[in-house]
Amino acid sequence: MYCQCINPFMPLDLSDLSDLAQVFIALVNLFLVSYVFVYQRAKDKEDKLNQIKLQDQNIHLQWFKELIIQPHLNDIYQFYKDIHDIEHKLKINPLGEDEKIEIVNYIKKEQVELRKSFMDAIRNIDQKLYDDIKENLDLLTDKLTETIINKDLDFSDKSIYDSEIKSIITYSRNDLISKIFNYKGIH
Repeated sequence: MYCQCINPFMPLDLSDLSDLAQVFIALVNLFLVSYVFVYQRAKDKEDKLNQIKLQDQNIHLQWFKELIIQPHLNDIYQFYKDIHDIEHKLKINPLGEDEKIEIVNYIKKEQVELRKSFMDAIRNIDQKLYDDIKENLDLLTDKLTETIINKDLDFSDKSIYDSEIKSIITYSRNDLISKIFNYKGIH
């Protein structure tokens, strides 16, 4: 009887290498399937969370539009229309100190009314949006106050009024509408 002993130093033959390669390939395939399954499951979960977040954001924006913007849109446009209407008051030349103070107080009164009707509602929704709009209106009021009190400007000249008053009002209105339009409803 011939005994075939396995010599550990003897190289493996081709069939043994083939068997080892198949086992290795099977293990790699098992790992890849597991990885793809875990990855896809995590991605599906993340996609679902993003979808729920987007749906909540859309609902939030819809309520914001219906409860805050639509009822107050006329207030916003009326505020800017009223501020534009100071043009006829500024055409008095020379404009006395009392008239200037009256115009500045009128602008401040209109801003307070807009704050009460529109901005207080926004404060409870989004503090950053509130701060941005408040900054816009405060800047408008400050610039108009400084410009109106300036003794060197003759507002009866339409080009001076347009460049020093009207452009400031128009920029403020456009910036305010832009801030509202770009609001994403994300906290």
